[in-house]
Amino acid sequence: MSNCTIESGNEYVKLSDKNGVNLYMLKENDKIKFKLIFQLVNPNYDLNRAIGFKLFALMAELNKDVIESISLSPHDEETREINMALLFCRFGSDFGLAQKYIYSKSTMINNGRTTTIITKQETKPSHINVPSNSEPASGSSSKLELTLVNYHKGEVVYDFILDLEDDVPLYMEKVPGKLMHKVFSRVKPFIESLV
Repeated sequence: MSNCTIESGNEYVKLSDKNGVNLYMLKENDKIKFKLIFQLVNPNYDLNRAIGFKLFALMAELNKDVIESISLSPHDEETREINMALLFCRFGSDFGLAQKYIYSKSTMINNGRTTTIITKQETKPSHINVPSNSEPASGSSSKLELTLVNYHKGEVVYDFILDLEDDVPLYMEKVPGKLMHKVFSRVKPFIESLV
């Protein structure tokens, strides 16, 4: 498949389909929205066990070159809301970009076979420490939706805005999407190899 084609639906542009993870981008007003779509298939593992807030910690563990650190509020299998502090590794320093972090509240909603995690940016409390020269990726939000076809197969759709709030060169506007594509391109085969 090609790596850059235009999709007709909803004016999203397909940026990549590498590793079975499709990345789309949509410019809407002053915001750039991204969407990742992929399937999870593991005949040896109940995918219900991979669903939940523990997915955030897994994302960080598998992507230490993208995510420097992550802190989640205490949670268990019954928890429906958490706070999360995520510090990205610094990228774009050659262009004067500051290191970015996200402090957010995530809410999990279960509706039949579909689990949705909605994450919204919040103001970082003073007790959360980040490097002094880092900046929030303001206006960031996401919706992660996993729909199970059965115990061993699921469809994942991840819609997100990751606003760097910097005057980045035009050729760097895809960087947030490419970073998250990299993250999920590692998460997908990991989950699919669990036994």
